[in-house]
Amino acid sequence: MITRLVLTLLLFSSILLLVCLCLPANVQALQLPPTIDWNLVHTKTLDGIDALYNFSFTLAEQKFDSVIQMAPKDPRGYFFKAMIYNYRHNFLRQRKEFDRFIELSDKVIDVSEEMLKKDKKNSTAMFYLGGIYGYRGILRASQGQMMRAVWDGRKGYGYLEDAIEVDPKNHDAEMGLGLFNYMVSQIPASFRWIVTLIGFGGDRVKGLEQLERAATKGIYANNEARLWLAQFLQQEEEYEKSFHYFDQLTTSYPHNPMYVYFHGNILLFSLRKAEEALASYNKVLAIHNPKAERFMNSAQYQIGDVYRFQNNFSEAIKSYATFINLPNADTAAQSSARYWIGICYEMMGDREKGIPYYQLSSHRWDAKERAQTPLSGEEIAVRRVSNFYYAGEYDNVIETSSKLLNNASMSNEQRARVHLLLGQSFAEKGESQRALEEFGKILAFTLPKNSSTPPNAYYQRGLVHRKAGKKDSARVEFEKA
Repeated sequence: MITRLVLTLLLFSSILLLVCLCLPANVQALQLPPTIDWNLVHTKTLDGIDALYNFSFTLAEQKFDSVIQMAPKDPRGYFFKAMIYNYRHNFLRQRKEFDRFIELSDKVIDVSEEMLKKDKKNSTAMFYLGGIYGYRGILRASQGQMMRAVWDGRKGYGYLEDAIEVDPKNHDAEMGLGLFNYMVSQIPASFRWIVTLIGFGGDRVKGLEQLERAATKGIYANNEARLWLAQFLQQEEEYEKSFHYFDQLTTSYPHNPMYVYFHGNILLFSLRKAEEALASYNKVLAIHNPKAERFMNSAQYQIGDVYRFQNNFSEAIKSYATFINLPNADTAAQSSARYWIGICYEMMGDREKGIPYYQLSSHRWDAKERAQTPLSGEEIAVRRVSNFYYAGEYDNVIETSSKLLNNASMSNEQRARVHLLLGQSFAEKGESQRALEEFGKILAFTLPKNSSTPPNAYYQRGLVHRKAGKKDSARVEFEKA
Protein backbone atom coordinates (compact mmCIF):
# COMPACT_ATOMS: atom_id res chain seq x y z
CA MET A 1 0.00 0.00 0.00
CA ILE A 2 2.82 2.38 0.89
CA THR A 3 4.67 1.48 -2.29
CA ARG A 4 1.56 2.17 -4.40
CA LEU A 5 1.15 5.55 -2.69
CA VAL A 6 4.79 6.46 -3.29
CA LEU A 7 4.49 5.51 -6.97
CA THR A 8 1.32 7.57 -7.30
CA LEU A 9 3.01 10.62 -5.77
CA LEU A 10 6.04 10.21 -8.00
CA LEU A 11 3.83 9.95 -11.08
CA PHE A 12 1.85 13.05 -10.02
CA SER A 13 5.10 14.99 -9.43
CA SER A 14 6.42 14.02 -12.86
CA ILE A 15 3.22 15.13 -14.57
CA LEU A 16 3.29 18.41 -12.60
CA LEU A 17 6.93 19.04 -13.56
CA LEU A 18 6.13 18.34 -17.22
CA VAL A 19 3.22 20.74 -17.15
CA CYS A 20 5.34 23.45 -15.52
CA LEU A 21 8.09 23.04 -18.11
CA CYS A 22 5.54 23.45 -20.87
CA LEU A 23 3.94 26.62 -19.38
CA PRO A 24 4.65 29.92 -21.15
CA ALA A 25 7.16 32.39 -19.68
CA ASN A 26 4.38 34.71 -18.49
CA VAL A 27 2.93 32.01 -16.24
CA GLN A 28 2.65 34.48 -13.34
CA ALA A 29 -0.05 36.32 -15.23
CA LEU A 30 -2.18 33.19 -14.99
CA GLN A 31 -1.66 32.87 -11.24
CA LEU A 32 -3.40 34.76 -8.45
CA PRO A 33 -1.83 38.17 -7.79
CA PRO A 34 0.60 38.29 -4.88
CA THR A 35 -0.78 39.51 -1.57
CA ILE A 36 -0.17 43.24 -1.09
CA ASP A 37 1.69 44.26 2.06
CA TRP A 38 -0.60 47.15 3.01
CA ASN A 39 1.51 48.08 6.03
CA LEU A 40 4.47 48.61 3.71
CA VAL A 41 2.28 50.60 1.28
CA HIS A 42 1.20 52.81 4.18
CA THR A 43 4.77 53.28 5.44
CA LYS A 44 6.12 54.09 1.96
CA THR A 45 3.30 56.60 1.46
CA LEU A 46 4.18 58.37 4.71
CA ASP A 47 7.88 58.36 3.70
CA GLY A 48 6.94 59.97 0.40
CA ILE A 49 4.80 62.58 2.13
CA ASP A 50 7.71 63.43 4.44
CA ALA A 51 10.01 63.83 1.44
CA LEU A 52 7.41 65.98 -0.34
CA TYR A 53 7.00 68.31 2.64
CA ASN A 54 10.77 68.59 3.00
CA PHE A 55 10.96 69.71 -0.67
CA SER A 56 12.81 66.55 -1.72
CA PHE A 57 10.66 66.21 -4.83
CA THR A 58 12.80 63.60 -6.61
CA LEU A 59 12.90 61.34 -3.55
CA ALA A 60 9.16 61.81 -3.02
CA GLU A 61 8.42 60.76 -6.60
CA GLN A 62 10.56 57.64 -6.18
CA LYS A 63 8.63 56.72 -3.02
CA PHE A 64 5.25 57.22 -4.66
CA ASP A 65 6.33 55.27 -7.74
CA SER A 66 7.21 52.35 -5.45
CA VAL A 67 3.75 52.65 -3.85
CA ILE A 68 2.17 52.50 -7.32
CA GLN A 69 4.26 49.44 -8.18
CA MET A 70 3.17 47.67 -4.98
CA ALA A 71 -0.50 48.68 -5.23
CA PRO A 72 -1.28 49.69 -8.86
CA LYS A 73 -5.04 49.62 -8.31
CA ASP A 74 -4.92 51.83 -5.21
CA PRO A 75 -5.16 55.61 -5.79
CA ARG A 76 -2.85 56.85 -3.03
CA GLY A 77 0.43 56.58 -4.94
CA TYR A 78 -1.03 58.36 -7.97
CA PHE A 79 -2.67 61.02 -5.77
CA PHE A 80 0.46 62.03 -3.88
CA LYS A 81 2.58 61.88 -7.03
CA ALA A 82 0.15 64.39 -8.54
CA MET A 83 0.52 66.55 -5.43
CA ILE A 84 4.24 66.91 -6.14
CA TYR A 85 3.35 68.79 -9.31
CA ASN A 86 0.67 70.77 -7.51
CA TYR A 87 3.40 72.00 -5.16
CA ARG A 88 5.89 72.55 -7.97
CA HIS A 89 3.35 74.64 -9.90
CA ASN A 90 2.65 76.78 -6.84
CA PHE A 91 6.35 77.48 -6.36
CA LEU A 92 7.75 77.55 -9.89
CA ARG A 93 4.67 78.98 -11.68
CA GLN A 94 5.42 77.03 -14.85
CA ARG A 95 2.74 75.80 -17.23
CA LYS A 96 4.41 72.39 -17.66
CA GLU A 97 3.94 71.71 -13.93
CA PHE A 98 0.22 72.52 -14.24
CA ASP A 99 -0.15 70.24 -17.30
CA ARG A 100 1.66 67.37 -15.55
CA PHE A 101 -0.61 67.74 -12.51
CA ILE A 102 -3.74 67.57 -14.68
CA GLU A 103 -2.37 64.48 -16.47
CA LEU A 104 -1.63 62.70 -13.18
CA SER A 105 -4.94 63.77 -11.65
CA ASP A 106 -6.76 62.06 -14.54
CA LYS A 107 -5.05 58.81 -13.50
CA VAL A 108 -6.15 59.31 -9.88
CA ILE A 109 -9.74 59.73 -11.09
CA ASP A 110 -9.57 56.61 -13.29
CA VAL A 111 -8.20 54.37 -10.52
CA SER A 112 -10.60 55.74 -7.90
CA GLU A 113 -13.61 55.32 -10.17
CA GLU A 114 -12.61 51.69 -10.82
CA MET A 115 -12.61 51.14 -7.04
CA LEU A 116 -16.08 52.65 -6.80
CA LYS A 117 -17.41 50.38 -9.55
CA LYS A 118 -16.47 47.39 -7.40
CA ASP A 119 -17.59 48.98 -4.12
CA LYS A 120 -20.02 51.89 -4.30
CA LYS A 121 -19.45 52.72 -0.62
CA ASN A 122 -15.67 52.87 -0.69
CA SER A 123 -14.88 55.91 1.48
CA THR A 124 -11.19 55.81 0.50
CA ALA A 125 -11.95 56.13 -3.21
CA MET A 126 -14.40 58.95 -2.48
CA PHE A 127 -11.72 60.76 -0.45
CA TYR A 128 -9.15 60.65 -3.26
CA LEU A 129 -11.72 61.71 -5.86
CA GLY A 130 -12.85 64.59 -3.67
CA GLY A 131 -9.29 65.64 -2.93
CA ILE A 132 -8.03 65.54 -6.50
CA TYR A 133 -11.05 67.41 -7.89
CA GLY A 134 -10.62 69.97 -5.14
CA TYR A 135 -6.99 70.68 -5.97
CA ARG A 136 -7.79 70.74 -9.68
CA GLY A 137 -10.29 73.45 -8.86
CA ILE A 138 -7.75 75.49 -6.89
CA LEU A 139 -5.12 75.25 -9.63
CA ARG A 140 -7.63 76.09 -12.36
CA ALA A 141 -8.71 79.14 -10.38
CA SER A 142 -5.05 80.23 -10.30
CA GLN A 143 -5.10 79.98 -14.12
CA GLY A 144 -8.23 82.12 -14.35
CA GLN A 145 -10.42 79.16 -15.36
CA MET A 146 -13.13 80.16 -12.89
CA MET A 147 -16.12 78.19 -14.19
CA ARG A 148 -14.13 74.96 -14.55
CA ALA A 149 -12.62 75.60 -11.13
CA VAL A 150 -16.05 75.95 -9.51
CA TRP A 151 -17.41 72.82 -11.19
CA ASP A 152 -14.36 70.80 -10.14
CA GLY A 153 -14.78 72.17 -6.63
CA ARG A 154 -18.45 71.26 -6.48
CA LYS A 155 -17.75 67.72 -7.73
CA GLY A 156 -14.93 67.32 -5.22
CA TYR A 157 -17.11 68.53 -2.36
CA GLY A 158 -19.80 66.00 -3.27
CA TYR A 159 -17.36 63.09 -3.14
CA LEU A 160 -15.95 64.26 0.20
CA GLU A 161 -19.44 64.54 1.69
CA ASP A 162 -20.14 60.99 0.52
CA ALA A 163 -16.85 59.81 2.05
CA ILE A 164 -17.81 61.25 5.45
CA GLU A 165 -21.33 59.84 5.22
CA VAL A 166 -19.94 56.34 4.61
CA ASP A 167 -17.17 56.71 7.21
CA PRO A 168 -17.65 59.56 9.75
CA LYS A 169 -14.12 58.89 11.07
CA ASN A 170 -12.49 59.71 7.72
CA HIS A 171 -10.82 62.86 9.06
CA ASP A 172 -8.62 63.17 5.97
CA ALA A 173 -11.80 63.87 3.98
CA GLU A 174 -12.71 66.58 6.49
CA MET A 175 -9.61 68.48 5.38
CA GLY A 176 -11.13 68.97 1.93
CA LEU A 177 -14.58 69.79 3.29
CA GLY A 178 -13.13 72.35 5.68
CA LEU A 179 -11.08 73.91 2.91
CA PHE A 180 -14.13 74.23 0.65
CA ASN A 181 -16.42 75.52 3.39
CA TYR A 182 -14.04 78.24 4.50
CA MET A 183 -12.84 79.34 1.06
CA VAL A 184 -16.34 79.53 -0.41
CA SER A 185 -17.48 81.62 2.58
CA GLN A 186 -14.76 84.15 1.64
CA ILE A 187 -15.65 84.47 -2.05
CA PRO A 188 -16.25 88.14 -3.02
CA ALA A 189 -19.81 89.20 -3.81
CA SER A 190 -18.95 89.62 -7.50
CA PHE A 191 -18.37 85.83 -7.79
CA ARG A 192 -21.04 84.72 -5.33
CA TRP A 193 -23.58 84.11 -8.13
CA ILE A 194 -21.40 81.34 -9.59
CA VAL A 195 -21.43 79.21 -6.44
CA THR A 196 -25.09 80.04 -5.74
CA LEU A 197 -25.92 78.79 -9.23
CA ILE A 198 -24.69 75.29 -8.38
CA GLY A 199 -26.15 75.27 -4.87
CA PHE A 200 -22.91 75.75 -2.96
CA GLY A 201 -23.05 77.82 0.23
CA GLY A 202 -19.92 77.64 2.35
CA ASP A 203 -19.69 77.89 6.14
CA ARG A 204 -16.77 79.73 7.74
CA VAL A 205 -17.12 78.37 11.28
CA LYS A 206 -17.83 74.79 10.17
CA GLY A 207 -14.87 74.94 7.79
CA LEU A 208 -12.47 75.90 10.58
CA GLU A 209 -13.83 73.11 12.81
CA GLN A 210 -13.41 70.52 10.06
CA LEU A 211 -9.87 71.65 9.34
CA GLU A 212 -9.00 71.46 13.03
CA ARG A 213 -10.22 67.85 13.25
CA ALA A 214 -8.25 66.96 10.11
CA ALA A 215 -5.14 68.67 11.51
CA THR A 216 -5.30 66.77 14.79
CA LYS A 217 -6.80 63.42 13.73
CA GLY A 218 -6.00 63.04 10.02
CA ILE A 219 -3.49 60.48 8.74
CA TYR A 220 -2.39 61.56 5.27
CA ALA A 221 -3.92 65.07 5.15
CA ASN A 222 -3.02 66.33 8.64
CA ASN A 223 -0.07 68.45 7.49
CA GLU A 224 -2.02 69.97 4.63
CA ALA A 225 -4.85 70.73 7.07
CA ARG A 226 -2.40 72.43 9.46
CA LEU A 227 -1.08 74.63 6.69
CA TRP A 228 -4.51 75.82 5.52
CA LEU A 229 -5.79 76.17 9.09
CA ALA A 230 -2.76 78.24 10.12
CA GLN A 231 -3.31 80.63 7.20
CA PHE A 232 -7.06 80.95 7.81
CA LEU A 233 -6.57 81.52 11.56
CA GLN A 234 -4.09 84.27 10.73
CA GLN A 235 -6.75 85.84 8.52
CA GLU A 236 -9.18 85.51 11.45
CA GLU A 237 -6.60 87.35 13.64
CA GLU A 238 -6.25 84.26 15.84
CA TYR A 239 -2.51 84.78 15.78
CA GLU A 240 -1.42 82.58 18.69
CA LYS A 241 -3.41 79.59 17.40
CA SER A 242 -2.11 80.20 13.89
CA PHE A 243 1.47 80.32 15.14
CA HIS A 244 0.93 77.04 17.02
CA TYR A 245 0.27 75.21 13.73
CA PHE A 246 3.06 76.97 11.82
CA ASP A 247 5.43 76.04 14.66
CA GLN A 248 4.37 72.39 14.42
CA LEU A 249 5.02 72.37 10.68
CA THR A 250 8.48 73.96 10.91
CA THR A 251 9.45 71.59 13.71
CA SER A 252 8.37 68.53 11.69
CA TYR A 253 9.77 69.80 8.37
CA PRO A 254 12.75 72.12 9.03
CA HIS A 255 13.88 71.84 5.39
CA ASN A 256 10.58 73.14 3.98
CA PRO A 257 11.36 76.78 3.09
CA MET A 258 7.68 77.64 2.65
CA TYR A 259 6.80 76.58 6.19
CA VAL A 260 9.84 78.39 7.66
CA TYR A 261 9.08 81.53 5.62
CA PHE A 262 5.43 81.62 6.76
CA HIS A 263 6.70 81.03 10.31
CA GLY A 264 8.81 84.18 9.96
CA ASN A 265 5.91 86.18 8.50
CA ILE A 266 3.53 85.48 11.37
CA LEU A 267 6.28 86.33 13.85
CA LEU A 268 6.97 89.64 12.13
CA PHE A 269 3.60 90.90 10.93
CA SER A 270 1.18 89.33 13.43
CA LEU A 271 3.05 88.67 16.67
CA ARG A 272 5.59 91.47 16.06
CA LYS A 273 8.60 89.53 17.26
CA ALA A 274 11.16 90.97 14.89
CA GLU A 275 14.26 89.24 16.24
CA GLU A 276 12.63 85.80 16.13
CA ALA A 277 11.35 86.50 12.62
CA LEU A 278 14.88 87.40 11.53
CA ALA A 279 16.08 83.98 12.73
CA SER A 280 13.36 82.26 10.64
CA TYR A 281 14.21 84.22 7.49
CA ASN A 282 17.89 83.39 7.90
CA LYS A 283 16.95 79.70 8.18
CA VAL A 284 15.16 79.98 4.82
CA LEU A 285 18.32 81.36 3.21
CA ALA A 286 20.37 78.54 4.73
CA ILE A 287 18.25 75.80 3.10
CA HIS A 288 19.75 76.45 -0.38
CA ASN A 289 17.09 74.58 -2.35
CA PRO A 290 16.92 75.72 -6.01
CA LYS A 291 13.25 74.67 -6.13
CA ALA A 292 12.59 77.13 -3.30
CA GLU A 293 14.06 80.23 -4.95
CA ARG A 294 10.77 82.10 -4.58
CA PHE A 295 10.83 81.76 -0.78
CA MET A 296 14.54 82.45 -0.46
CA ASN A 297 14.11 85.67 -2.44
CA SER A 298 11.13 86.75 -0.34
CA ALA A 299 13.02 85.99 2.88
CA GLN A 300 15.85 88.26 1.72
CA TYR A 301 13.34 91.07 1.18
CA GLN A 302 11.72 90.51 4.59
CA ILE A 303 15.11 90.71 6.31
CA GLY A 304 15.23 94.28 5.02
CA ASP A 305 11.82 94.90 6.62
CA VAL A 306 13.02 93.50 9.95
CA TYR A 307 16.01 95.85 10.07
CA ARG A 308 13.86 98.80 8.99
CA PHE A 309 11.35 98.12 11.77
CA GLN A 310 14.28 98.01 14.19
CA ASN A 311 15.36 101.44 12.88
CA ASN A 312 18.62 99.83 11.76
CA PHE A 313 18.58 101.57 8.39
CA SER A 314 22.12 100.76 7.22
CA GLU A 315 21.50 97.00 7.55
CA ALA A 316 18.07 97.39 5.95
CA ILE A 317 19.68 99.06 2.92
CA LYS A 318 22.16 96.16 2.55
CA SER A 319 19.37 93.56 2.65
CA TYR A 320 17.14 95.40 0.18
CA ALA A 321 20.13 95.95 -2.16
CA THR A 322 20.94 92.22 -2.05
CA PHE A 323 17.33 91.45 -2.94
CA ILE A 324 17.32 93.91 -5.87
CA ASN A 325 20.37 92.17 -7.36
CA LEU A 326 18.87 88.67 -7.22
CA PRO A 327 18.46 87.36 -10.81
CA ASN A 328 14.86 86.13 -10.59
CA ALA A 329 13.39 88.44 -7.97
CA ASP A 330 9.85 89.75 -8.45
CA THR A 331 10.02 93.08 -10.31
CA ALA A 332 7.26 94.77 -8.27
CA ALA A 333 9.01 93.73 -5.04
CA GLN A 334 12.30 95.06 -6.42
CA SER A 335 10.55 98.39 -7.01
CA SER A 336 9.32 98.42 -3.40
CA ALA A 337 12.82 97.56 -2.16
CA ARG A 338 14.21 100.59 -4.00
CA TYR A 339 11.51 102.76 -2.43
CA TRP A 340 12.42 101.55 1.06
CA ILE A 341 16.11 102.16 0.39
CA GLY A 342 15.14 105.75 -0.44
CA ILE A 343 13.17 106.00 2.82
CA CYS A 344 16.06 104.51 4.82
CA TYR A 345 18.54 107.02 3.41
CA GLU A 346 16.15 109.85 4.20
CA MET A 347 15.60 108.55 7.73
CA MET A 348 19.40 108.62 8.12
CA GLY A 349 19.49 112.26 6.99
CA ASP A 350 20.90 111.61 3.51
CA ARG A 351 18.01 112.47 1.21
CA GLU A 352 20.25 113.05 -1.82
CA LYS A 353 21.22 109.36 -1.84
CA GLY A 354 17.58 108.35 -1.51
CA ILE A 355 16.13 110.36 -4.42
CA PRO A 356 17.49 108.11 -7.26
CA TYR A 357 15.89 105.10 -5.57
CA TYR A 358 12.52 106.87 -5.39
CA GLN A 359 12.82 107.65 -9.09
CA LEU A 360 13.39 103.96 -9.91
CA SER A 361 10.37 102.81 -7.86
CA SER A 362 7.84 102.80 -10.70
CA HIS A 363 5.49 100.32 -9.00
CA ARG A 364 5.03 102.51 -5.90
CA TRP A 365 2.17 105.01 -6.13
CA ASP A 366 3.81 107.33 -3.57
CA ALA A 367 7.37 107.20 -4.94
CA LYS A 368 6.93 110.26 -7.18
CA GLU A 369 5.73 112.37 -4.24
CA ARG A 370 8.65 111.21 -2.09
CA ALA A 371 11.10 112.14 -4.87
CA GLN A 372 9.62 115.66 -5.02
CA THR A 373 8.82 116.36 -1.37
CA PRO A 374 11.23 115.63 1.50
CA LEU A 375 10.04 114.11 4.76
CA SER A 376 9.70 116.67 7.53
CA GLY A 377 11.42 116.18 10.88
CA GLU A 378 8.03 115.38 12.43
CA GLU A 379 7.24 112.77 9.75
CA ILE A 380 10.59 111.10 10.31
CA ALA A 381 9.93 111.03 14.06
CA VAL A 382 6.47 109.46 13.58
CA ARG A 383 7.95 106.85 11.24
CA ARG A 384 10.49 105.90 13.89
CA VAL A 385 7.71 105.38 16.43
CA SER A 386 5.78 103.34 13.87
CA ASN A 387 8.85 101.16 13.28
CA PHE A 388 9.17 100.51 17.00
CA TYR A 389 5.57 99.31 17.05
CA TYR A 390 6.02 96.92 14.10
CA ALA A 391 9.18 95.52 15.70
CA GLY A 392 7.18 94.81 18.87
CA GLU A 393 9.16 97.34 20.92
CA TYR A 394 6.09 98.68 22.73
CA ASP A 395 7.98 100.30 25.61
CA ASN A 396 10.00 102.31 23.10
CA VAL A 397 6.74 103.41 21.44
CA ILE A 398 5.36 104.65 24.77
CA GLU A 399 8.57 106.40 25.82
CA THR A 400 9.23 108.06 22.44
CA SER A 401 5.58 109.07 21.87
CA SER A 402 5.28 110.90 25.16
CA LYS A 403 8.19 113.16 24.18
CA LEU A 404 6.99 113.52 20.59
CA LEU A 405 3.51 114.75 21.55
CA ASN A 406 5.12 117.76 23.32
CA ASN A 407 6.34 118.99 19.93
CA ALA A 408 4.18 122.01 19.04
CA SER A 409 5.00 121.61 15.31
CA MET A 410 3.10 118.33 15.02
CA SER A 411 0.00 118.41 12.80
CA ASN A 412 -3.32 116.95 13.98
CA GLU A 413 -2.93 114.01 11.61
CA GLN A 414 0.55 113.26 12.95
CA ARG A 415 -0.68 113.50 16.54
CA ALA A 416 -3.58 111.19 15.75
CA ARG A 417 -1.19 108.62 14.27
CA VAL A 418 0.97 108.74 17.40
CA HIS A 419 -2.08 108.23 19.63
CA LEU A 420 -3.07 105.28 17.43
CA LEU A 421 0.37 103.71 17.89
CA LEU A 422 0.20 104.37 21.62
CA GLY A 423 -3.23 102.75 21.87
CA GLN A 424 -2.12 99.70 19.90
CA SER A 425 0.98 99.35 22.08
CA PHE A 426 -1.04 99.54 25.31
CA ALA A 427 -3.46 96.98 23.87
CA GLU A 428 -0.58 94.61 23.07
CA LYS A 429 0.69 95.01 26.64
CA GLY A 430 -2.75 94.09 27.98
CA GLU A 431 -3.53 97.60 29.28
CA SER A 432 -6.95 97.81 27.63
CA GLN A 433 -8.27 100.88 29.49
CA ARG A 434 -5.25 102.99 28.55
CA ALA A 435 -5.57 101.73 24.98
CA LEU A 436 -9.22 102.84 24.80
CA GLU A 437 -8.26 106.26 26.17
CA GLU A 438 -5.67 106.75 23.42
CA PHE A 439 -8.09 105.70 20.68
CA GLY A 440 -10.69 108.09 22.13
CA LYS A 441 -8.26 111.01 21.87
CA ILE A 442 -8.01 110.46 18.10
CA LEU A 443 -11.73 111.07 17.65
CA ALA A 444 -11.45 114.50 19.26
CA PHE A 445 -9.17 115.79 16.46
CA THR A 446 -10.40 117.59 13.37
CA LEU A 447 -8.90 115.55 10.54
CA PRO A 448 -9.23 115.46 6.74
CA LYS A 449 -12.22 113.46 5.48
CA ASN A 450 -9.92 111.01 3.68
CA SER A 451 -7.89 110.28 6.83
CA SER A 452 -7.69 106.57 7.63
CA THR A 453 -6.88 107.18 11.29
CA PRO A 454 -10.44 107.59 12.74
CA PRO A 455 -11.81 104.36 11.18
CA ASN A 456 -8.63 102.66 12.37
CA ALA A 457 -9.32 103.94 15.89
CA TYR A 458 -12.86 102.53 15.85
CA TYR A 459 -11.55 99.22 14.53
CA GLN A 460 -8.86 99.00 17.22
CA ARG A 461 -11.45 99.79 19.91
CA GLY A 462 -13.54 96.95 18.52
CA LEU A 463 -10.59 94.58 18.85
CA VAL A 464 -10.07 95.58 22.48
CA HIS A 465 -13.76 94.98 23.28
CA ARG A 466 -13.76 91.66 21.42
CA LYS A 467 -10.73 90.46 23.32
CA ALA A 468 -12.52 91.36 26.58
CA GLY A 469 -15.53 89.28 25.49
CA LYS A 470 -17.77 92.33 24.93
CA LYS A 471 -19.16 91.22 21.57
CA ASP A 472 -21.95 93.80 21.36
CA SER A 473 -19.59 96.70 22.07
CA ALA A 474 -17.11 95.30 19.54
CA ARG A 475 -19.83 95.07 16.88
CA VAL A 476 -20.80 98.72 17.39
CA GLU A 477 -17.19 99.85 16.93
CA PHE A 478 -16.68 97.68 13.85
CA GLU A 479 -19.81 99.14 12.27
CA LYS A 480 -18.50 102.66 12.90
CA ALA A 481 -15.18 101.70 11.37
